[in-house]
Amino acid sequence: MKNRKGFTLVELLAVVAIIAILVIVAVPNVMKLFKNAKRNSFEVEVKNIYKEAKSKFIVNNGFSRKETVYCNANNCKGTKLDLSGGGNVNYSIKLDKAGRVVCFQASNGTYTYASQGIVSDATEITDIIEIDELNPDIKPDCTYFVDYHEVQRVNLLNLYPDGTTGTYKVQTVPGDYDSCNSYKYYKSTSIKRWMEEPSAEAPEGYGKGIIKVIPVSYTEFNSNPNPDYWVKRYYDMNCLSDTYPDGSVVSSTKADVIYVGVWDANGNSAYSQAAIDALVDWTRKGKPIITGHDVLIYSEVQSKPLALALKDLFGIDIHGGNSTFSNKVHILSEKENNIFTQWPWTIENRGENGVDGLTIPTTHCTGQYVLKGDVWISLGVPIITEDQAKQNNFYLETYNNTAMIQTGHSNAQATEDEQKIVANTIFYMYYKFVLKKYGN
Repeated sequence: MKNRKGFTLVELLAVVAIIAILVIVAVPNVMKLFKNAKRNSFEVEVKNIYKEAKSKFIVNNGFSRKETVYCNANNCKGTKLDLSGGGNVNYSIKLDKAGRVVCFQASNGTYTYASQGIVSDATEITDIIEIDELNPDIKPDCTYFVDYHEVQRVNLLNLYPDGTTGTYKVQTVPGDYDSCNSYKYYKSTSIKRWMEEPSAEAPEGYGKGIIKVIPVSYTEFNSNPNPDYWVKRYYDMNCLSDTYPDGSVVSSTKADVIYVGVWDANGNSAYSQAAIDALVDWTRKGKPIITGHDVLIYSEVQSKPLALALKDLFGIDIHGGNSTFSNKVHILSEKENNIFTQWPWTIENRGENGVDGLTIPTTHCTGQYVLKGDVWISLGVPIITEDQAKQNNFYLETYNNTAMIQTGHSNAQATEDEQKIVANTIFYMYYKFVLKKYGN
């Protein structure tokens, strides 16, 4: 009986080669199957969160016109959902007053999902992103999320000082300007340049091509203190297009937000009583109004009448002298993650642990103390508390539909940081007190 020979070396090599080929072909497919299974599992969990949020909103709110956030992250500022099956998905989902999902963000450390605009149905949840070097993980937080695309245009009426005499006279830039560019004669109309002139970082201006500034001098406004008149006139003069980029007609040619003054001490410009009454009426009706540096002060005789009329509506008291001068400001830690700092420009303190804050032209408070409302940004560094900032040491404060920014002290100069702060404040006031309040 012959002994059976073993495999030859060639046969063994052939077998190994075949196995290697099979592995090369099979392993990627197996890995792909595992990856698809993990992705599909995440998508299923995300869709379950969506459905549970919609269901809970109906049960708890009954479409009671109250915005609601459901979330489970450590910084969750909403209500957790009762989800079965556990899961390891961090989520934050926001429903508007009508029960529409306007923001939905989720992550499990491997995959993320972030909605773009309104999510009308769970079947729309398909854009699942794998986390990698190009797609970093997210920390879900819809608390202060807004849909930037809802805002098509903001008509910002800028009442600028045109006084060219006195201690704080406005600087001028002589030249030949047509009727639509006559504002360029005064440097106190700087906010139009900040919001509309292109730069490397902001090709459409820091106003994103949406904030349209209608500059009106105090002299003009004193003669006719009707905010809507001046905006409509600007459109009628063809100084501003009455169509959107897509060709549709602008929905409103009325004033949306008023910004009073972007020059130190208002350039010693005075307000008529009729103009003061018009601004008080505007503010009492809940329409957004913003003031720059030294608009509401007592130390200048020209400013005191308006300051007396508006200070309570701004939630401030006025007494004493100047605060410390500074070219640094600091977003208060408790206000770092909100609509104001996140949209449409993300602004955040710089330096290790944020100690360097943000850079602005030198400015200060002038005996202004916040009695009500919020301080978002304090003057100077190191970091101080909100209560400390309220004591004549704030850069930005808001109360209801009013806001004060210490812009304009340094001859209406502005850093990139400051232009972003101004743009975000205008968007914030418009979104909250025009778009959401009146449904325009």
